[in-house]
Amino acid sequence: LFIHPFAVFSLSFLLSFSSAFGITVLSKKLVNLVEKKFELNKASHFIVETTSVSVSAYIATLPVVIFYFGSTSTYAVFSNILIAPVSNLIMIFSMMGVILNVIPYVGRLILTIADLLADYFIYVVNLADKLPLNTIQVRYGKLLSFLIIAMLSAIYIIKAKPYLILKKKR
Repeated sequence: LFIHPFAVFSLSFLLSFSSAFGITVLSKKLVNLVEKKFELNKASHFIVETTSVSVSAYIATLPVVIFYFGSTSTYAVFSNILIAPVSNLIMIFSMMGVILNVIPYVGRLILTIADLLADYFIYVVNLADKLPLNTIQVRYGKLLSFLIIAMLSAIYIIKAKPYLILKKKR
């Protein structure tokens, strides 16, 4: 941002920042909310944590997506739950495959696994795209985006009380 300060207005920055902000602020709170309602074992806790990251990112990026595209995906959270763990594995196997490509057949085998995982990733994305009602068109998207941002900001200010940091101790 020091080199390109106008990058603040780019779509990629807004999506990245809002996603990271949402995950940082909302994810753990969503997990805690579910933990208060249900007793979780390790497997269900992992699922809840993965889901909370996806939901947090979706909630935080929703105003930006609606503002720029005028629509949102109905199945984004569900498809992200299916592909988020796989995307990490794709990166890991791809890096391992490139590094181990100097050993005959080993690198190729690992890259084949990465390729199969990528095929699954693409399959899930294409499947979600073909489902009925896969997008919601939003009328007055810019106004709705502003209202969502205002509401989320108000909730954050009320709950987190960041203004107390500025208050002097007596």
